[in-house]
Amino acid sequence: MSAKFYTLLTDIGAAKLASAAAIGIPLKITQMAVGDGGGALPTPSAQQTALVAEKRRAALNMLYIDPQNSSQIIAEQVIPENEGGWWIREVGLFDETGALIAVGNCPESYKPQLAEGSGRTQTVRMVLITSSTDNITLKIDPAVVLATRKYVDDKVLELKVYVDDLMAKHVAATDPHTQYAPKASPTFTGTPKAPTAAAGNNSTQLANTAFVQAAIAALVDSSPGALDTLNELAKALGNDPNFATTMTNALAGKMDKSANGADIADISAFLNNLGLGAGSALPVGVPVPWPLAAAPDGWLKCNGAAFTAAQYPKLALAYPALKVPDLRGEFIRGWDDGRGVDSGRAIASSQGHAIQNIMGSLANVLTQNPNVFSGVLSFSGSGFMSLVSGGRKFNFGI
Repeated sequence: MSAKFYTLLTDIGAAKLASAAAIGIPLKITQMAVGDGGGALPTPSAQQTALVAEKRRAALNMLYIDPQNSSQIIAEQVIPENEGGWWIREVGLFDETGALIAVGNCPESYKPQLAEGSGRTQTVRMVLITSSTDNITLKIDPAVVLATRKYVDDKVLELKVYVDDLMAKHVAATDPHTQYAPKASPTFTGTPKAPTAAAGNNSTQLANTAFVQAAIAALVDSSPGALDTLNELAKALGNDPNFATTMTNALAGKMDKSANGADIADISAFLNNLGLGAGSALPVGVPVPWPLAAAPDGWLKCNGAAFTAAQYPKLALAYPALKVPDLRGEFIRGWDDGRGVDSGRAIASSQGHAIQNIMGSLANVLTQNPNVFSGVLSFSGSGFMSLVSGGRKFNFGI
């Protein structure tokens, strides 16, 4: 007995499947149409490009490989209860371009609609046998289709199995939430927050930094003398009810160690307190012997060199001529200062010694007046000296 109901590929569908296999781009079947065959059961033909009498065309609800036969592709469409009023005798599958890929007939079935007093949701299924299911894209847009109850039940079961597996692994894990601290001996990271307890709360509620700061401020601002448990502290603080303010003001007057003493209010008084005031050190400009060729740090050689008042303002007060004394090869001689032994020499002036060469003369006492003299020599007119000349002896006084 020959088959009465069957489905076949149209010539267009066969050509498109062959092209998909050749170029590697799968064919996309997207829609299904149903028709009433013009009032009679039609015979499917490969030459068809459309149904005999199409009544409805819509997107597929499902397109999948038959789990029992991998060479079969099953296409399903759900017709809602508000559509109908016609017989279903023919079915067709269309690709994304609207070309008829497969056509088939089916047992006659009337699809009522609610307006007729009866309605039902009807699922139309079409099975397509192909040599390679890889040449057909099995993809459905869930936003434009209805789902059958079986489809939903299957998906719910699939989801339940998946969730149960995840939950079992989660429960079995030693530390499934590494981003959370455990309740026992927690170690918090980041910036955890907690509600601030009311002032005076002494329960086991978690205390955050705001609560602690408020408690400390209340303790500091209160009078320590009024607290029996802090009597010793109160005495040590002098019963200062504003200890926080007192300490803040005291700290405001502290010195900045990075200033290295530059912020001392009265440096002169500070040095005096340390025993380093005026008179405790050599004044600027005093010559000091030094046993080495190089002058120590902060000192200049007494070599007659010039300097500027901008460089050494205090040295300029001692030497207004802006030249240091040249003491090379010299010795320091004290200023006469009215004594009379070296009068006429100004302070800080130079003076050569008077005995460099003894120079002077006395006239020849034999032929000239012996009272004639020059230089450092002089004639006193006392004493005698003998002089022998030409066999004769002369005595003369000087």
